[in-house]
Amino acid sequence: MAWMEASSELIQDPLLVGDASLEPRWASHQALVDHGFRFLAAIPISASNGEVCGSVWITGIEPRVVGAWEAGALRLLRQQAAALLLLEEQTLARWNEETHYRTILDSLVEGVVFLDTDVRILACNPSAERILRLTQDQMTGRRAVDPRFKAIREDGSPFPEESHPSVRALRTGKPQLHVVQGILHPDGNVIWVSINAQPLIHPWEEKPHGVVVSIFDITRMKEVEERLRVEATRDELTGLWNRRHFLERLEVALKSAKRYGDPLCLAMCDLDGFKAVNDNFGHAVGDRAIRLVGQVLREELRGEDLAGRYGGDEFCMLFPRSSAAQAQRCLERIRTRLEGESLAVGASICRITATFGIASLMSITESEKDLFAAADRALYQAKGLGGNRVEIANITEPHG
Repeated sequence: MAWMEASSELIQDPLLVGDASLEPRWASHQALVDHGFRFLAAIPISASNGEVCGSVWITGIEPRVVGAWEAGALRLLRQQAAALLLLEEQTLARWNEETHYRTILDSLVEGVVFLDTDVRILACNPSAERILRLTQDQMTGRRAVDPRFKAIREDGSPFPEESHPSVRALRTGKPQLHVVQGILHPDGNVIWVSINAQPLIHPWEEKPHGVVVSIFDITRMKEVEERLRVEATRDELTGLWNRRHFLERLEVALKSAKRYGDPLCLAMCDLDGFKAVNDNFGHAVGDRAIRLVGQVLREELRGEDLAGRYGGDEFCMLFPRSSAAQAQRCLERIRTRLEGESLAVGASICRITATFGIASLMSITESEKDLFAAADRALYQAKGLGGNRVEIANITEPHG
């Protein structure tokens, strides 16, 4: 429009045309002619940046006298239109901002969960759904400390509500960082996560109005840690404790027995004629025999008893709070079971027997070395008597 192309000083004023048919500039204007309009009142609208972006028109088929009232009405309409335009711009900007943040949240590898002051879940991103293996619909409205989530500590004990990082963040107003938590999933698996909880506090607030929680899936890392722990403490062939870790556990048990005056027994074992097994059937069958012994020991020993592979075909067993007679009964049961076991090797049968020597703690001055020496003597005594038996060697004060 020609009048809108004028200078910025002029376009702020309304355009008032009482009878367009009498003004050559407007008499042939297509928009007016097509609809038979003769009266026109118009005013430009500016965007928030000052640029003209449109106009407000009032038209009529009857000519009329125009004056200050029409000009004032147009200015009011322009103000309303400008306000609506600004609102639209702000709404669009907010929508773009929210879309931007949502895009960022959706692209994050870590899970993000928003909670209210009752630690109730308001929303989450797709990574949170993937990590927790629950949909947003399944989580929304539930409390993060809901017992159905079944959170545990690294030692397997329950994770109390008051220790939950989101609860602590809301209570203290301080971030809670790198809190490790296990979540028991309904499918029986444990999901290990590292949690950061950041309280949300406006400058004018004294207390948080919510909390945002970021969740990192560390399940794979925990699995690697567990595998490394097992490799560092377990014998690969039998699954029993390896020699180094067994000695560490023995040291702890011995100190406890001395401190509280509890009985304790150490037993040594080796297979009878194991060299002949390797020579006659091969080392692969020898390994099968070693694994069989490990299996029997795991199944027959009590929960607090320990068994380890000392080396080759030698095994050691620890019986905390047990007398020599109690240890002997347990080992007789193991010896009898092994005596009844056999390994099929083609058309041949490989039979296994074992001999055991027991040393019991009889003095507060004994060391691991004394116990091993006594158990070893009992073992060789049993070997000298033909093997496939259990012998006890009580020890007293060690001699110099």
